[in-house]
Amino acid sequence: MLNIKPIDNLEQIHSLKQVYFAQSTAPLDGMWHFGFVPMATHYGFYEQGALVG
Repeated sequence: MLNIKPIDNLEQIHSLKQVYFAQSTAPLDGMWHFGFVPMATHYGFYEQGALVG
């Protein structure tokens, strides 16, 4: 079952963010990734207790 829970510490999603940037095939706008995204509320997708997204 997939559970959705808030993420308090952005370090928890650091590895997912690295994979996202590594697999991007088009230029990305840094303003969104390094300006607005850190201010947003984040949620994690957990499957059997493991963060998967």
